[in-house]
Amino acid sequence: MGGGNCIRVEFRAEETGELLLAVEDNGPGLPHGFELEQAKSLGLKMIKILSRQIKGQVDFCDCDGTRVEIRFRVPHVQRQPKQMAKSMVA
Repeated sequence: MGGGNCIRVEFRAEETGELLLAVEDNGPGLPHGFELEQAKSLGLKMIKILSRQIKGQVDFCDCDGTRVEIRFRVPHVQRQPKQMAKSMVA
């Protein structure tokens, strides 16, 4: 990702129909033996909570920094037509 500190955010639709949210940096990477379920930092707790709420799968890559990927599906939502508000005239 080049020199200096860098953060990259990616959000895209995959060919599988899933959505991918990825955040990566070029920092020191994850500690040896890292496990998300044992994480204590606020950021990692937020990743854990978000992924559970959206029923997503979290993957970590320790490659020239850290890359966190959350893959999830969005349930099909059928939109209802908007109803016109009735105006009341006195």
